[in-house]
Amino acid sequence: MAKTIVRIVLLLLGFLALLGATLFIVLRWDSIPAEIPTEFGGVGRPEDYQAKSSLWGMLAAGGRGAAAGTWSTQATST
Repeated sequence: MAKTIVRIVLLLLGFLALLGATLFIVLRWDSIPAEIPTEFGGVGRPEDYQAKSSLWGMLAAGGRGAAAGTWSTQATST
């Protein structure tokens, strides 16, 4: 039972983080530069840029990854 509560809390925290990131992007969309750095070299300098619309894909990938991790954890714990 304790593991179930921990999983629910972690799932909710992940959902809230994803929701917070989405709200931040929506509310600050006009102030986000047209191109954002997406890859960095060894010294921390940007090496690749993408359009700011790529942020939606990054959020979607994060949400899918979190959901897949939750489902796989539940499947292996039975």
